[in-house]
Amino acid sequence: MKREGKINDRTLLNIFMVLFFISFISLYLMLDKYIVNPADEIVNVTHVIDGDTIKIIGENEEERTIRFLGINCAEKGMDYYDNAKLFLEGLIGGKEISLVKDKNSPDEDKYHRELRYVYFEGKFVNKLLIENGLANVYILEPIEKEKELREAWSECLKNERNLCKYSEEKCVDCIVVDKIEKFEEYLVLRNRCEFECNLTGWSIKDEGRNMYFFPEFTLPSKGEITLSSESGEDNLNELFMGLGEVWTESGDSLFLRDNEGKLVLYYNY
Repeated sequence: MKREGKINDRTLLNIFMVLFFISFISLYLMLDKYIVNPADEIVNVTHVIDGDTIKIIGENEEERTIRFLGINCAEKGMDYYDNAKLFLEGLIGGKEISLVKDKNSPDEDKYHRELRYVYFEGKFVNKLLIENGLANVYILEPIEKEKELREAWSECLKNERNLCKYSEEKCVDCIVVDKIEKFEEYLVLRNRCEFECNLTGWSIKDEGRNMYFFPEFTLPSKGEITLSSESGEDNLNELFMGLGEVWTESGDSLFLRDNEGKLVLYYNY
């Protein structure tokens, strides 16, 4: 009888330990979305301005503007502007989110918007916007999450979602970037195919807001065209985008799209 008592005590102890472990895991999973870094801040979203900018209220009840760090969404009037805004409104509009600073990034941009990573229920919202083809990577200087965001863009290209959907134009495999001179502000596109490519209405964009639409223009077979960021008079060998400074010294991306806004070429340096 004494031996059986010892077995029962041990069994009860094991059961208690298992129940304690299950309870601990359940509690952790339940509270996980609220567990944040000491440097993080829990706030409430009051207004979604666009796909990468929101208004929030924190502990001091003061409304502030947050710009999502490391990404850029379409500007008003551009393709996927509404899609990105609606996606964000549906996901975090009026809800509680976590803001995270990047130690390598300035606290604010030139418009005095706070630069932050945004999390909602454990989801990295900046990354979600890229994965769903509603934003592109936008890196002005090295940041902690750059690798993760660029991997999200690669996943977007693989799945061809929204901004990452490839063109079906016959020239989609013809146009290549021969060079980008970021200091002298020009780039050279070349047609490597045996037939000409009509680029009328096509567009070139960087990671930020700079965007240029081609005038009526056809690139001959095996021909090349120089595109200057400066202003000037177009000719057969050179087109002038009139944008001023475009290509950043630290690195940038070029997006070439057809006249339907579909991706022809993505080039990163």
